[in-house]
Amino acid sequence: MSKTAGLVTAAGASRRMGSPKALLRDANGQTLAERQTSLLKAGGCDPVAVVIGAAADQLRSSLPNTLRLVENPRWSAGRLTSVQAGLQELLATDQLSGIVILPIDSVGIQRQTIAELLQFAQMNSPRVIRPVHEGQRGHLAWISTAVAQEVIAFAGDPDTPLHTILEPFTIVWPVADARILSNFNTPEDWARYSEIV
Repeated sequence: MSKTAGLVTAAGASRRMGSPKALLRDANGQTLAERQTSLLKAGGCDPVAVVIGAAADQLRSSLPNTLRLVENPRWSAGRLTSVQAGLQELLATDQLSGIVILPIDSVGIQRQTIAELLQFAQMNSPRVIRPVHEGQRGHLAWISTAVAQEVIAFAGDPDTPLHTILEPFTIVWPVADARILSNFNTPEDWARYSEIV
């Protein structure tokens, strides 16, 4: 039976936030890295990896050793390098059909949204799925292993936005979950979002 892996991207420097987003804690004391990992697993993703880069030593010492951490030493060269590092790690998984990519700062997404995304992928055999809410594309994406290989092989500007590479292969999938649009970068943003995660 084919499997879908999950990838949480958390390698950035979080300069506007002032501290690593992966270490932020929700009302239950769970770090955001743990919460995003748990969300993907609850939705049906296995395995799940978290890509780290900036503050890697701090993250390794502060996060539970149950998390699968993938360090990208080239994180400062461009955001795409972190996606490539994570995909490279996960493509070693046997019988893998696709990978869900979830940014660390896209919070509050419902477990059911992840589960339905996997079901939609299984039924339609797409190359890339981008969930949309009321016409706006979320930050979440499902990509096939074939497209994951193309992302890894991309040799252009390492700061090229991932969606630019995915666009030729993408189908959009309307969802009711408005939280696919969520994104935070500052303590003020987090103060608003932390009430719902």
